Amino acid sequence: MERRECERFKVPNATVTYETKKGLFKKKVSEKDCPFHEMSRGGVRFLCQNQLKMGSEISLDIFIPHEDDPMQINGEVIWVSMYATRGYKYQIGVQFYPFMMKKGENTPETLERIIALEKNTPNE
Repeated sequence: MERRECERFKVPNATVTYETKKGLFKKKVSEKDCPFHEMSRGGVRFLCQNQLKMGSEISLDIFIPHEDDPMQINGEVIWVSMYATRGYKYQIGVQFYPFMMKKGENTPETLERIIALEKNTPNE
């Protein structure tokens, strides 16, 4: 039985633009307009063409239909799997960094946006 702390939900027609952080021996990877699959208060799953490395730091801009500004979130790639459907090669799981006021973490306002989105999105 799978146990999750946060309930997942879908946001139809949302997209993700991402950029990994450049490390000592890592090159920066980015991609725009990736299909968004689902999210929770703790993370997100999306489709992309690049095979990202597990453990990579990543910055996400999540574009929600009918919202002016993207939701900017930082996190870590925690899983990667092959995905040979809809023209994309991979699906990526990202765990969000904490929602605090420290550098590199996410703002509490971003968590408030996620909670509002969760409440206004019908569950399947």
